[in-house]
Amino acid sequence: MHVNGPRKLRVHRLRNFRARLRSRALSARLLRRGHARVKRQRVARPGVRTLIFANPYARPESAPEIAAFLEHVERLAEGRLHLELVHGWTSPRERDGERTVLEDLARGAADLAWVGARSVGAALGIRALEPLHAPLLFPNEEAVRRFLTIADVAPLLAPLREAGLVGLALLPGGMRRPFGLTSPLVGPDDWSGKIIRSHGSLTAIASFRALGATPVLRAPGEEGGRDAVGIDGMDLHPKAVGAWGYAGWLTWNVPLWPRIVLVAANARRLEQLTSSERTVLNEAARLATVETPQRLPAERSNELPDSVRIVVASEDDVSLLRERLRPVHDQLRSTPEGEQTLAYAEGLLASLGGTG
Repeated sequence: MHVNGPRKLRVHRLRNFRARLRSRALSARLLRRGHARVKRQRVARPGVRTLIFANPYARPESAPEIAAFLEHVERLAEGRLHLELVHGWTSPRERDGERTVLEDLARGAADLAWVGARSVGAALGIRALEPLHAPLLFPNEEAVRRFLTIADVAPLLAPLREAGLVGLALLPGGMRRPFGLTSPLVGPDDWSGKIIRSHGSLTAIASFRALGATPVLRAPGEEGGRDAVGIDGMDLHPKAVGAWGYAGWLTWNVPLWPRIVLVAANARRLEQLTSSERTVLNEAARLATVETPQRLPAERSNELPDSVRIVVASEDDVSLLRERLRPVHDQLRSTPEGEQTLAYAEGLLASLGGTG
């Protein structure tokens, strides 16, 4: 009795704690849904269909990749369709905000949204996009831009319908590179025993573990800008370095994986649109896929703030990194779909002269 009593009490408290967490999550979700509904009503105009577009970040300039898509929707719709961008969809205290956005989109709290394509596998269990994040697959941002411009990504987006979503576009957003906060992350040994901030990306998490590091999820509000504590590094694209004000070492010639932006819609909401409205969204997505690479400025190491020191891995370091990360590629190839996608990507990159 005395042994089981405390144990039962702990179980009871744990269940109550989990119930409170679920309740808070539900309350936050209902609050966002209510806010979106009020926003739609406030901006609604007679004869104009208004769709709520969830932006995880608090500022519109945080997602320049979607600018072309928004502009083309407004132009092609000729005033009949309006996308209302709702900023700050997730809280700075959320450790996996992209999961929240995808779940809210699937439930219909938003009509459209954008997230990092990396998050789909962990959030929805749909791994079709994971091979595009295979470590060291793309040699540079130009290869990513050219690939997304001409590749047939429709088969990779089709599985999203299983979760009630429709993938409209995959847009390039630069290359993520190793960024060391406490010391440089150059060769494989530099990663061993380090705590690395990760996003909800199955491939990134597997890669960090393969290098001997411990991946952790951190909310933006926990990172503390230049004074980020509790982590030794992260995967970061150069534009974010300046925006967040971090100080550390950026390994310029180790392109871990691309930052790919997924623009998606709630499938049920999309079906409620007229055929001409759906055509506007699809055509805007097609044009954005072609134009976004041309709009984004090239990543240049000499434009980084003084707080960032550029380091370069040797050929031996890069070869050792590829060897250590080979099991991640093997895992991605372990399914017929993954093998087919990687083979397609490698073949297309080779034809573009971009296998590096």
